[in-house]
Amino acid sequence: VPLICLSSLLCQAVRKARGLYAKMPKPSLPLEESDSGESCSGGPKPANQQPRPHRQPASETSSGDEARPEPPEAPVDPRTLLVTPRVYAALSAARRANALSIFGKCYFLCSLMFAYTICPILLNVFLAWFNKALIEMGFSFASIVGITFVTGVVAFLLPPVPGLTVYVFGGLMMSSTCPDGFWAGALINIMLGWVLKLVACAIQQKLIGGLLGKSLWVRRTCGVHKVTIRCIEAELRRPGWTIGKLSILCGGPDWPVSVLAGILNLSLLQCELGTLPIIFFII
Repeated sequence: VPLICLSSLLCQAVRKARGLYAKMPKPSLPLEESDSGESCSGGPKPANQQPRPHRQPASETSSGDEARPEPPEAPVDPRTLLVTPRVYAALSAARRANALSIFGKCYFLCSLMFAYTICPILLNVFLAWFNKALIEMGFSFASIVGITFVTGVVAFLLPPVPGLTVYVFGGLMMSSTCPDGFWAGALINIMLGWVLKLVACAIQQKLIGGLLGKSLWVRRTCGVHKVTIRCIEAELRRPGWTIGKLSILCGGPDWPVSVLAGILNLSLLQCELGTLPIIFFII
């Protein structure tokens, strides 16, 4: 915000120096009759014109809690502003905003950021303990593969959990418990992580995004009508492999991309096809 205000201050100074506001007409105030018996044009009222009846305040005329709408603000002459009119309008709107509502939203965003920061760290600690516990319990290798698969699916369904943490956990589990050695366990982990990613994307898209997409409030909040989302939708609807499609499905965040694909009601087959190259990231 300070950088925007500073750049707006410099831009306004340049505009004044170039005289861009010189040819602009000065904003006119709304025409209202004064109580002195003269009109805004400076002349006297006509003799046959009846005086305007006096309006009582809203608190006296209305029986309910409804208040009269505030009159529109008088236009501001851009020549008198220190910043550009656009920034001035944004600052004026911020001054009129409800401070308690802003503080509540700030607390919510800070809590969300804290969760996204601390959850991967706590997950790493938990998975390290879980890895050691499974090895000490003496489960068979097939059981460990199944437990790793279920744990990975559950982790993928949590928005703050990155996919890299799940792949690393599977690599540690498979390579340390595989009876055929390290490289066999690493190969099994690559295939397991690949299938795990595809299954998790299908669940996120159909079960989470598909259900959320039925809500008009969710679709409006996600901005499915905006240009950015429409461009993403148009790219994801293209059949086969394209650079943009692969970049979104394989390079974007796991949970938001899959859930957004479900909200947009995209083809599951095409999305899974575009996610196949994720195996190179797993390797």
